[in-house]
Amino acid sequence: ALCVLLYHTHVLFRKDKYFGVDILWGFFEFGHRGVDLFFVISGFLMAMLTHESARKGQSVHFLIARARRIYIPYFPVLAVLSSACLLSKNICPSAYAFDAKTMLMNVFIVPREDLNTFVPVVAWTLAHEIFFYFMTFVSLLFLGVGRIIFFGWLMVSAVIALAGVKLTFPWSFVFSHYNMAFGLGFLAFKLNHAYQDRLPYRPILWVGAIGFISLGFVESFWLESVSHVASLYFTIAFFVVSFLLVLGFVRQPESWIRPLGNASYSIYLVHYPLLVVWCKVVQHFWGSAANATLAFVLVAAMSLAGGALYYRLVERPAMILFGRRPDL
Repeated sequence: ALCVLLYHTHVLFRKDKYFGVDILWGFFEFGHRGVDLFFVISGFLMAMLTHESARKGQSVHFLIARARRIYIPYFPVLAVLSSACLLSKNICPSAYAFDAKTMLMNVFIVPREDLNTFVPVVAWTLAHEIFFYFMTFVSLLFLGVGRIIFFGWLMVSAVIALAGVKLTFPWSFVFSHYNMAFGLGFLAFKLNHAYQDRLPYRPILWVGAIGFISLGFVESFWLESVSHVASLYFTIAFFVVSFLLVLGFVRQPESWIRPLGNASYSIYLVHYPLLVVWCKVVQHFWGSAANATLAFVLVAAMSLAGGALYYRLVERPAMILFGRRPDL
């Protein structure tokens, strides 16, 4: 969430209508790779949850819980942004000027070829997440056959990605290369579960962290326009170092990062509209590129705080209100 927040702050600050500058020479250009890490983390968590659900035979409850986790915090953000766009088209970019069909697609987070029609803009990743939940549900519901379907789907997606095959929609979504990230997250859980404390977790964490930052430097400063295949393999490299990060982190002390982790989904959902608002406000008072770095830190910090506030005031109470009954 922090990577994506810093990336979007960088994107907005680079626009001429705001500050027209690249903070730290454009270092945060690779921040969108937080999405790659997000998918690997998701795969790890789903493997952990399905391990528990498979033992308890709660496949339907698993799907309901995942839908609740995604949609309950999502709907208020969607309602506010959709209302703002319908009231005034000047508030949002042209991509937000959508019809009733697109509105319904946004309500249910239906995948589509044109990613610019998603509201909020980060919801395209949630479409992949929900489809992954569905395939995981299939593996739980049909047990042996379901697992064959699930892991077969992951393997076909990996083969297509490694072969550099470019599919058309909707197959490009069904067999997306992002499925490799989910699969690596699954693998991270299985390795951790199988070997418990026997893995060198801290060295793995350091290799993953150094690899992630190093690839980020390459992408931000040296990687120019490349072929589809080269870009795909670079993304797969990010999947691998993200896998090492996730596997290495599971045995590390977590108390210091737990509050941020709890609020991460809220931060992810609301940060972009907050960034737009704060960029307008700060740019109005700054009026130039002077002190742009300080403005960058201020805008990012206020958007981060806004996401944490959304978690405390909306997501957490709503999840408690609509949470699972004790007997479930």
